Amino acid sequence: MLATCRFCGAVWVARSPTPARCPRCRKRHPLAADAEPVPLSRPQCNRCGYRWTARTPSPTSCPACGSKLWNTPPRIFRLTPAAKAKPRNAPRVRRPSR
Repeated sequence: MLATCRFCGAVWVARSPTPARCPRCRKRHPLAADAEPVPLSRPQCNRCGYRWTARTPSPTSCPACGSKLWNTPPRIFRLTPAAKAKPRNAPRVRRPSR
């Protein structure tokens, strides 16, 4: 799609239907102001609780703690009933001396 600047008359191949700036004079294109703004998401890390404004639709990691699993809840390890019944301070068996 060819775009034409209203200020300097430059013609270029636009990458989007409403280009933001002219590549020659760098002035803002009037059509870009009329476009609807993209809503920004505010994801929250499930690991450290940090909340940030995402630049991409699906962030790969948390910017605060760097966790790649920021959007999955952390695992909670619980002891099974059999593990709870096991005595912790069992008597040690002595080996016979040589």
